[in-house]
Amino acid sequence: MLKKLPNQYISLWQWLIIAIILFGYAIYNALALFTLPFVNTAESTVFSTGDNYIALVIQSLLLLTLFLYLRYIQFDWRSLPFRWEWRSLWQAVVIFVITSLLIDIVTGLYHGFLPLQWLHVFSNIRNALASIDLSLIIYSLFNGIYEELFFLGLCFAVKPSQRVYAVLFSLLIRCAFHLYQGLEYTLYIGIIMGIVYITLYRYWQSRNLLTFFIAHALSDIFGLSVLYYFSQ
Repeated sequence: MLKKLPNQYISLWQWLIIAIILFGYAIYNALALFTLPFVNTAESTVFSTGDNYIALVIQSLLLLTLFLYLRYIQFDWRSLPFRWEWRSLWQAVVIFVITSLLIDIVTGLYHGFLPLQWLHVFSNIRNALASIDLSLIIYSLFNGIYEELFFLGLCFAVKPSQRVYAVLFSLLIRCAFHLYQGLEYTLYIGIIMGIVYITLYRYWQSRNLLTFFIAHALSDIFGLSVLYYFSQ
């Protein structure tokens, strides 16, 4: 008997099951916070060292569940475009800057642009770097892998005939579990960041998940804004 070859594609339903595995609990919590009256979104977006490590443990268990499920459906996860390349580092920075500037522009058009304080940029960057601890770096790197493995890697592993639906659902899911940050910022992350990542991943000839893992980690560490550092 011939051994069945691993699958290089998954169905839309299998992808949605993966979405529930990875983000079902997070969406539930985000919706619960979003629907509560008088929730301070500023407080709900501040995470302690302990919070970062707890999230790391929880997501590690969910990621293990994901790989067990992929094994069950015989998906060849090794077919995903991931490889180490030094150029992924600067490409990630470019993606981070593009995404952040787009969000800065939309925010400025909506709220008005803050005056730029060029002389303060270095002190602002220094203060931002001082607020970064090891737990934030570790969790951000892991979270970049966790989220973009799903939103890009597995989304584009959906059968071509069903992929457009996965892409649209991915924007909705990316929005849903960020609702605890407030509706406006949720739309920035879910729509702007989502569309930029999907577009670049789709049309970049040297498609590599590593680039987007790092870009996402940078956004978790520094926040999705560039002009912020020039406006304090």
